[in-house]
Amino acid sequence: MDPTGYIQQESRVPATSLDSIKQNIAFRVREARLQKRLSQEALALEANVNRSYASALETGRANPSIGLLHRIATALDLEVIDLLRP
Repeated sequence: MDPTGYIQQESRVPATSLDSIKQNIAFRVREARLQKRLSQEALALEANVNRSYASALETGRANPSIGLLHRIATALDLEVIDLLRP
């Protein structure tokens, strides 16, 4: 237990798996954005995110929430699952 009384658990997903997932999302977002002929700025405006965050998302540096993935997917006329597929 930690000092707050909560039991600490180790992540069961290796860091390399998380990096792989983020890279896959990055690829899917960029691919869909280019197919729609949108700039990063246009995508950012549609999804109500900062352009630099859109860039970080496309390079795998961002760790997006489900809500953010939903906004990105909606802006790209996709479902969230489309961004998560391997």
